[in-house]
Amino acid sequence: MSMTDKGPLRYRLIDGVATPVLPEGRRSPSRMVRRGTAIACWAYAATLLGAWAIARLSPASSWPVHLLLYGPAWVAALPAVVLIPLVAWLRRPWSAAAVGLGLVGFVGVSGFNVPWGTPLASPPRPGEPLRVLTCNVQGKDLKADVLATLIREARPDVICLQECTLSDPIATLGLEGWQARTAGEHCLASRFPIEEFAELRRPDKSYRIIAVRARLVRPGGDVPIASVHLLTPRRGLEPLVETKVTGLAAFREIAATQSYESELLRRWVERAPESLVLAGDFNLTAEQPLFRRDWSSYRDAFAWTGWGLGHTMFTRLIGLRIDHVLCGSRWLPRSCAVGPDVGSAHRPVVVELAPVP
Repeated sequence: MSMTDKGPLRYRLIDGVATPVLPEGRRSPSRMVRRGTAIACWAYAATLLGAWAIARLSPASSWPVHLLLYGPAWVAALPAVVLIPLVAWLRRPWSAAAVGLGLVGFVGVSGFNVPWGTPLASPPRPGEPLRVLTCNVQGKDLKADVLATLIREARPDVICLQECTLSDPIATLGLEGWQARTAGEHCLASRFPIEEFAELRRPDKSYRIIAVRARLVRPGGDVPIASVHLLTPRRGLEPLVETKVTGLAAFREIAATQSYESELLRRWVERAPESLVLAGDFNLTAEQPLFRRDWSSYRDAFAWTGWGLGHTMFTRLIGLRIDHVLCGSRWLPRSCAVGPDVGSAHRPVVVELAPVP
């Protein structure tokens, strides 16, 4: 027996000749790590791309899609936090490609936005832009002084508030010289005269005001505008999460009502001029099939100008972009900013729209 750098070397006698017996090769730990990393990367990519496909192809009433789009999207990014440094250390190009595909899927399901629309649009025509602020203030949760400060700094031309319980919004928010109209939970305030104020009520529940609509008499052309608040999916998702199979009936009822209200609103505004502006709490993410069905023909201000997630509503674990400002083709979104905490779970959204020919 002799020694090598790998340990004792044994010999076998064959026809009187001692032949060294090489030790059996052992699987390299680095190879195991490379293979395991590659499997994990491709599994991650397949999972997220599959989830994106499900979200794109499934009907609006699909409960897995709701759980996916209204759940904590940050969970889907956690594997990438581990895989990206590991792939960089191993320098495996195919694994890196798999992680890249996984991140593409994450962008699809999380709502991460890259603004492609603005460079393709017609240039705006000379004229005053329209600045819109919208927020679901959730009644008594509102910190009116914080919202009043934001209004002074952002200088919007029109404000759309949902779940508003202010008895005198002009005095409370410091809007001297403005006009304001209220109906139920909706408050519409404007620097310009408000004409043709109308309400959209559910035919089966007349107390439920889905939206209000008005015409703003503005120099350079009147502006039709609507403040929106569609039904929250929370009432259907909570029973589904808590009671599982027995919660399916509650989920289907809420999903059907969501679809009904969204379609009712779409029909209410479909004959409006192309200068229409819609602002408010749609309770729909931009990736939700229902949002794509009814509102994809409008320009989404954040989708056109915003980078990132743009979350407008927050809970302890979840952030969602469900408050939107949409406009017809006579407007070009120039900016969209999510404002500070004003007491509500929803953040204000401030948008600037420029007129186009």
